[in-house]
Amino acid sequence: ILKPEITDEGLAFSLTMNEGSAPRTATIKLSFTDASGEFAWALCKVTQKPYPAAADFATVRALTPGEITLQQYIEGYIVSDPDSKNVVSSPQTQQFFFDRGENDRTAYIESLDGKWGFCLKFASSEDNTPARFSKVRLSLNGATLEKKNSPECYTITGLTAANILETSTPDEFKIPVKTKTIGELTDDDIFTLVSVTNLEIMCKDGAYTNCTDGYSFKDNINPIGTATAPRWDVAPLMCYDNTGRTIYMLTNTAAPWRRFSSGRDLEFNSVVPQGSGTFRGIVVADDVAPIRFGDLGRYQLRAMTAEEIALTDEPFSKTVVEWNWNDRKTDLIPEIGEGEINKYGATQGAAADFNNVVCSGKGGASSEQKGLVANGGIMFSQQWWDFDADKGKYFDISFSTQGISGSNMIFGIVWGHGSMSNTTLSGPAHWNLLYSVDGGATFQAVPDSPIIKKRSITWWSTTSQDSTPGFTEHLRKLPADCFGREKVVLRLQVADKVTDIDPKATSSNYLTALGIEKGTLTPSVAAGNSQARIGTITVRYN
Repeated sequence: ILKPEITDEGLAFSLTMNEGSAPRTATIKLSFTDASGEFAWALCKVTQKPYPAAADFATVRALTPGEITLQQYIEGYIVSDPDSKNVVSSPQTQQFFFDRGENDRTAYIESLDGKWGFCLKFASSEDNTPARFSKVRLSLNGATLEKKNSPECYTITGLTAANILETSTPDEFKIPVKTKTIGELTDDDIFTLVSVTNLEIMCKDGAYTNCTDGYSFKDNINPIGTATAPRWDVAPLMCYDNTGRTIYMLTNTAAPWRRFSSGRDLEFNSVVPQGSGTFRGIVVADDVAPIRFGDLGRYQLRAMTAEEIALTDEPFSKTVVEWNWNDRKTDLIPEIGEGEINKYGATQGAAADFNNVVCSGKGGASSEQKGLVANGGIMFSQQWWDFDADKGKYFDISFSTQGISGSNMIFGIVWGHGSMSNTTLSGPAHWNLLYSVDGGATFQAVPDSPIIKKRSITWWSTTSQDSTPGFTEHLRKLPADCFGREKVVLRLQVADKVTDIDPKATSSNYLTALGIEKGTLTPSVAAGNSQARIGTITVRYN
């Protein structure tokens, strides 16, 4: 016991480290005799447990999941930020509610060499105190290990402030520099800080959360949301690299930078970076977002600050042609480049469901919703299945690549069908991507191109857990023989009769009452209720 003293608050002292193998005790005796000879005394008995021994991350990862019986500690760097609102997805705890407090109770710690990471779950936000970039010794006493097998990653739960044995002064320059491409990421990188290089954002004409804000939390960031019944709280945004690989970034609605950037007039503009560069983020394997948004790949990225999304270099890709309807016109004239869309008799209409443009966000009217822009997309409606021929109908996109050469050419589309309601969700869910390099005379399937899915979006009264609050983004790599052609035609053709249904989710069955891909197109489906709503179509190359 060092430096015992009486202060205004009481008895204060400090302890040396118990480096023995057993607990030890000491007694402080306090006595006092006043001027009249009255004597008073008290004893303070201190019992100190042995300081835990060190365990490396590999040892903990090898444990059987469950209560951790090791009386040891791990040492690593905290790479998350307790003040960030973008640490983890909020779990859905009711049909229309998400536990935002989970974000403030969660941290990520990586090993001193940066090889492995753990997700840490504290009992409360008050327990989650270590600052970002501080070195921490964390006792495992009383904690529980959880393991996810695919991808392989580990979470330590049941932590309190008492588990934090030591923390150092934060020093960002001591954090291991870990730089990788998308293709180099492995399960070992999950819950570590990685600088992922050569990235661009596919949908550059929007915000970090291109979803209807009226269906998310009402707070100081989003004045038009709902205070009592939000439908979503995290959104993905696709990035791709110069090889055509993709990875999604995840952004929570509580992150203050998700739609705004100070000092700019953002009405009808974009907040996301327009260039290429390095995304410094925490690699995660999200269990929440895929249910609502579909397949987001094996890994995703989370930024603690917008500044770490440093896509500030010149874009590595050039745009051949792009439609994004940001001019609010319902024509088929591309916003960038030259090209044509042939809808083959489908009825064309405006759609207000692609939330790609950032408005002022003052609230009050639909025109002021942060991202909900009237006519910010296009809609094609028809009976998309030819029941006589028993095959899917299609629409075509054509453009010229004459004189263009490069290593990669990509096709991107951002789309969805109708609302999750009986009248507008009957658009076909599965589409094949075909291509022609002879002007449309012959078509073949784009190699290594899985079915492109189109999903139903949320609707206030009939939202199921798996309906998406915004359009979903898809990217496909086109064959090399699409370069240098007078006319390339891409055909999106319905693959089958699969569609969605309204599952009539309730507060008691919302976890299992799912509607995506649960329906079948029939001749009785009205053409006006079978929709393809598109927010962006782009063709780029590098």
